[in-house]
Amino acid sequence: MVLIEKDKARNKALSFSFVRKRIILYPDANVSQVGDRMKRILTILIILTLSLSGCTKKPNEDRLSIVVGVYVLEEFAQRIGGDLVDVVNLVPPGVEAHDFELSAQDRILLDKSDVLLAIGSSFESWLDEVESGLKDTLVVRTGDGLLKNESDPHIWLDPMLAKEIAIKIQNALIEIDLENEAAYRANTQSLIQELEELDDLFETSLENRQRDLFIPAHDAFSYLALAYGLTQRSIAGANPEGDVDAKRLKEIIDLVNAQKIPVIFSEENLDPKIAEAIANETQAIIMALNPIESLSDEDIEAGESYFSLMEKNLDGLKIALGAN
Repeated sequence: MVLIEKDKARNKALSFSFVRKRIILYPDANVSQVGDRMKRILTILIILTLSLSGCTKKPNEDRLSIVVGVYVLEEFAQRIGGDLVDVVNLVPPGVEAHDFELSAQDRILLDKSDVLLAIGSSFESWLDEVESGLKDTLVVRTGDGLLKNESDPHIWLDPMLAKEIAIKIQNALIEIDLENEAAYRANTQSLIQELEELDDLFETSLENRQRDLFIPAHDAFSYLALAYGLTQRSIAGANPEGDVDAKRLKEIIDLVNAQKIPVIFSEENLDPKIAEAIANETQAIIMALNPIESLSDEDIEAGESYFSLMEKNLDGLKIALGAN
């Protein structure tokens, strides 16, 4: 009997506690009324949120989406487009643009882009395949009319051809965004001025030289050589990753010794042992000559650009050519 009375007292206390909490939370309503009220409030909040999101533009909504496959086009497009564009380079840092293959994600990105900037020729091996499927994307082959050597697409290494690339990018942006023509033209003119100054720097720096011949890692510098009256004789030929046989190696060694060439040039994609073998058989030192197809992680960290790398190339050429 005592136990029963204790249980009744305990249940009464629990019941009072629950009721007291309910009274504090919902003093004027029962549970079902409160539930309906909360549902209405949540519905209103959801409608307001959706309405506001529909009226608010995303930060990048009005920018042109530009996709490229080589670094120089990335830099030039960003310089010309400024805050009006978003530029994505498909090729990751340090990856050879020649060997790059599109992923499924890259194809989706291309399909959603406003502009695809390419060099053309055989440089972007994937270009012909994807171009026909890009219905709403303006495809610009910036090398059209500029490429003279099918085995060497590096037209940007001649600053005056790089100037023509810049003009083609400008015209493409104006074609699809006429409203911002003035900004694109002003930015392009600034870039062109820098390219003309770079060309003048090459001209004056290489004017008084002892020789015209230089030895790059592969045939990436024919346009630069043509622009300034130079001659390239590469170690690896047209393919930077190609094998260098004993015969060609001996030819290069004999040439360097005969003409007392002080520098041979190497690059990341050439086996360093090849350049070292030539250096060991000659008095030449090894320096870098960059085709500027892409930036390495180290280049990005150091804040390198097309212009800074071209000036480094010039410094190396001055030593190789005996230019005062």
